Amino acid sequence: MLHDDSSESQDSDSRSPKGSYRRSLPHIDVPGLYQFITYRLADSIPKSMHLEIKAELRTIPPGRADRERRRRLEEFLDHGHGSGILKDLRAAECVIEAWKHFDGQRYDLIAWVVMPTHVHLIVRLSAGQSLPAIVQSWKSYTGKRLKAMFPTACVRGEFWFREYWDRYIRDEKHFHASIDYIRKNPVKAGLVKSPEQWPYLCVTDKGSSF
Repeated sequence: MLHDDSSESQDSDSRSPKGSYRRSLPHIDVPGLYQFITYRLADSIPKSMHLEIKAELRTIPPGRADRERRRRLEEFLDHGHGSGILKDLRAAECVIEAWKHFDGQRYDLIAWVVMPTHVHLIVRLSAGQSLPAIVQSWKSYTGKRLKAMFPTACVRGEFWFREYWDRYIRDEKHFHASIDYIRKNPVKAGLVKSPEQWPYLCVTDKGSSF
């Protein structure tokens, strides 16, 4: 059963929505918003790549640098560096089952894709729910099980990279573009020729309208 246990420390108020805030990456935590979320395997991007991008973007304004950094890292993720263990059926199903556990209670699942090195999903949080706590519960629950199943995929004992990306969906145009991104990601990465061929992809009925 999925619990809210966590292998990482959290603030004492981490279960309450925080609004806009920043750790290593900027985040927005507001119930009711549609959120596009990405998180990845710990071995999916080497530290040298992070340092290279950081050096190249040093002179760019922070907001623009965040967007460009994310674009470059997402592009690199599609190249499949590292173990790519999420392409294993057991790993993908573990991740998807964790998402489905509180669907319709703490959030609505709109769409998702499990890629070999990372995941994307769109959710709409219910009132009183905190995005950081929910993401951490997914990663903690699946991380403990997948570390035991695939220990060679870990980096310093961690299965998932500690941070995640979230982007709130502004309007209907952005909503449909985000759905389209999820559907086309396996094709863009060269894994399949059509979205229907990728087994770890779903757009629910809730993804038909904003």
